[in-house]
Amino acid sequence: MLIARDLSEWWVGLADAVAGGMMTAASACLVSEALELPTEARTGLTALQGVVLGFVVGLGFIAASKACLDSCGDVRLGILEGVNARRALLIVLVMTLHSFSEGIGIGVSFGKDTSDKLGMLITTTLAVHNVPEGFAVSTVLVSKGMSVWGASLWSIFTSIPQPLMAILAFRCVDTFAAVQPIGLGFAAGAMVYVAWMELLVESYEACGAAYMSTIATGSAILMGFCHTYLL
Repeated sequence: MLIARDLSEWWVGLADAVAGGMMTAASACLVSEALELPTEARTGLTALQGVVLGFVVGLGFIAASKACLDSCGDVRLGILEGVNARRALLIVLVMTLHSFSEGIGIGVSFGKDTSDKLGMLITTTLAVHNVPEGFAVSTVLVSKGMSVWGASLWSIFTSIPQPLMAILAFRCVDTFAAVQPIGLGFAAGAMVYVAWMELLVESYEACGAAYMSTIATGSAILMGFCHTYLL
């Protein structure tokens, strides 16, 4: 990103495919983790029901946010000057919101009914998981005109809720454990919407179906590998 300052539309499309593939795989990882959580006794909902509920709400929330931004016409935001603010706002919003759910996961995993080994496993998994996520955010922001350093800072910002929510969830573990599947489902739904309705659509228009599908699939596999094996 430091070397390639001026990207053609074709390269921007590939960057969108990378980010879209990673966000899709990240959503699948969140759902798989949420489905393993025992919550029915606390909420009356199975993990699957909680995930589905959260997923649908997440889709609806981002769709409503997009419609709101679209209705505002030429959206501009001083702290995102020089960038396609609508797209940047969606990416930053989605990745920040999903960090809340991940932070809850960290805090709950260190609760009184779990072992320290589980907590370290979840924390390490999410730490590795954050690396390609940060790359996905930076890829989109740089391709839209933001400086590399600005994109790096925004990538860090999107993960700030993790340590904050981890502390809060650890202190209130019973409450947060009950809503965790819904939160993870919400995060997954929000990311899927942006990946499939924004990034991959733009990638398809810029570089065609073959390149889009190949790059997106490759980046999704890379994200899945990081999540599963780099512990």
